[in-house]
Amino acid sequence: MHAPMKWTAILALAILTGLAPAAAKDPKAWKVQGKLLGEVDGNDVEKAKDVSGIACAPGVSLPRLCLIVDDETQGAQIVLLHKDSLTAGEFIRLTYGQYEGEPLELDAEAVAFDNNNFYVVGSHGRARHETHDASEEKKNTAKADASRFIFRVFLKPSQVDMTTGKLTDKPLISPPATLTGILQRLPDIAKAYDEPLAKNGLTIEGIAVKDKKLYVGMRGPVIGDKASVVSVGLAAVFDGAPPAPELHGLKLGTDKRGNVRGIRDIVRHGDGFLVLAGPVNDPEGDAVEDGDYAIYPWDGENQPGARADIKSFGKKVKPEALLPLEGDAQSARILVLFDGPKEGSPTPIDVEFK
Repeated sequence: MHAPMKWTAILALAILTGLAPAAAKDPKAWKVQGKLLGEVDGNDVEKAKDVSGIACAPGVSLPRLCLIVDDETQGAQIVLLHKDSLTAGEFIRLTYGQYEGEPLELDAEAVAFDNNNFYVVGSHGRARHETHDASEEKKNTAKADASRFIFRVFLKPSQVDMTTGKLTDKPLISPPATLTGILQRLPDIAKAYDEPLAKNGLTIEGIAVKDKKLYVGMRGPVIGDKASVVSVGLAAVFDGAPPAPELHGLKLGTDKRGNVRGIRDIVRHGDGFLVLAGPVNDPEGDAVEDGDYAIYPWDGENQPGARADIKSFGKKVKPEALLPLEGDAQSARILVLFDGPKEGSPTPIDVEFK
């Protein structure tokens, strides 16, 4: 028997007997105990399918206290983080606005944590203008106005039943603030204010807190070839201190169609941040290709260099929120939550930044 034929036969036998090397398996999504809440449908509340942000109190002991948001709700939900699962807890309502008897969602896009405070931010964006339909334009304006808030929620594990996620004591919710005036102090950002995302309009998708500063990551505007992050002191947001916002432009490359990417999330990691980069506008059909989304470590000052591309998890399955579980500037294990699948399909991935 010639050598090539010999090895072909051996390989075939190995496959038949189960001895061939196993193909790498896709990471398995974590189970969610209970129900993550999403859009209100009449008297029912659907399972979340527009999960947009998560943040947890730090620590090595489990479970950890977290808040999660779905952009079709009017608040945030307590979540307990276990070794390989999440427990859905109590919902904390933050807004009560209505338009013609229907609730106006906060369009919450991100959560951050710092010093026993969770921060929840609305998109501050606008879906569209309807210049030829006054009624629709009025409704769109009301929806946009309802999204222009940021909340500070003081909540400790001692205020929560860490088995069920139910509140045992009320959280302290600061009066709602807005980032509108602060963002409009920056000329390049002000141009994008109240413009729809399809026209490179302002849309917040991520927040993080470091050294008493709030870092605001934006899906739009992309200015030239740079995505936008604005940093500002927390005291200017909540305590009336004079604001001095700073604009950071990050080069985050392009998706597989050559479109410049915006920021889909920003989270604390080590001494810096992780930035989730993705398409500013979803492609036709919501296709997601390998490498359309990527994660960049960022030190908060210089241009990010290394990155980790994210493989596609399927059509309409868009990475939307990051939760670092462990790691450093070279590699990390990250829980990724998606816009599209029910309850965000929380999936751990292991990445190396190259």
